[in-house]
Amino acid sequence: MPVAPNLAQPVIPTLARLPPALRTALAHLAAAPNGGAKLAHSLRVMARVRGALARTVAALHDVLETTPLALDDLRRLGFSDA
Repeated sequence: MPVAPNLAQPVIPTLARLPPALRTALAHLAAAPNGGAKLAHSLRVMARVRGALARTVAALHDVLETTPLALDDLRRLGFSDA
């Protein structure tokens, strides 16, 4: 019988390769209620798109809804409005 893959395993290496500002923003997401599931979801969405901007948007798509971070906080972390 096939064993279901452990979907949590790729999350840690994926996070380690992300730029520091993105890791910081995602850490806020992970700390939110039900954050682990939201973080895993954001990383799965990120893995499905191509290009640095699209991956950044995919990774952050729940951060502003789920955490106390605001647009100005993301700008201070180095994100642009592009």
